[in-house]
Parts: sequence; C-alpha cells; structure tokens
Amino acid sequence: MRIRTALTLSAAILLTLTSSPASASGHIEHDHANDPEPSSRSWVCTESTSTGHACFAPQGEWFFAYDKRVDGWSPVIKWRSRTKSGTVLREGRIWHTKGAYRYAYKNKSFDEGREVVFRLCPGTHTSSGHFIDHDRCSFPWMSET
Repeated sequence: MRIRTALTLSAAILLTLTSSPASASGHIEHDHANDPEPSSRSWVCTESTSTGHACFAPQGEWFFAYDKRVDGWSPVIKWRSRTKSGTVLREGRIWHTKGAYRYAYKNKSFDEGREVVFRLCPGTHTSSGHFIDHDRCSFPWMSET
C-alpha cells in the first residue's frame, strides 16, 4: 500500500511539474494561413526577423505573415489570448506554408475585451511533425486589445 501511495504521489507531482500553464485547456490551436487577403486594415506588426514579419489587425481579428527568404524555414505566428491580468485563455500557432516572398492571412475570432499577444518564429512543418526554433522568435511579444 505504501508503494502504491508513493507512486501515485510521484505521478501527481510529475504531472503538476510537466503541465503547461500556458492555457487553461492545455490545447494549442494549429492553423494554416490560407484565408483570402482582407480589405484594408490597421495592423500592429512585429519587428522584421531573418524569417519575415507578422502583423495583427484587431478590427476583424486578422493575422498575416510574410516569408522573406528561401531558406527552408516557414514563418510561424505564435499567439495568445489572455485576460488583462495576463491569464492565458487560448493560444495557438499559425503556419505560413505558401513559400517565400508571399503573404499569408488567417482570420481568427477572440472574445471581446481580451488582449491578443503574438510574435513570429521560424518553423518547419512536414508530414513527420512540427518544429519551432524558439530561440529565433521576434521579441518582444506584440500586444493589442
């Protein structure tokens, strides 16, 4: 009985230590930026990186990414929707897979009154999986309410 209790307690501690506090559900949404270009918008943009740049339009909740070179890396927009106090409610990744020198757009829907933060990272997206180079992401996170 002591061994079972110790194993149960160890498993609970391990689960607590490895759980992601990033979103309430623990689910990360993955989308492809394949929507048509929206009409004229006011954009908030990241700094340009070696991969490209990304922007968000709060009116209509549009994202876009631009891939600025042929290098085997795709721009990936990492975004979070959070409360004013910083609690993350949703988070996701938007993958630009249209190729270099092209813009790619994605329309999302967020609850009113939530802050949206985002940044651009280089990533690879293949049939065998996803990889994001977190060390090369744009900094800081851009925010818009």
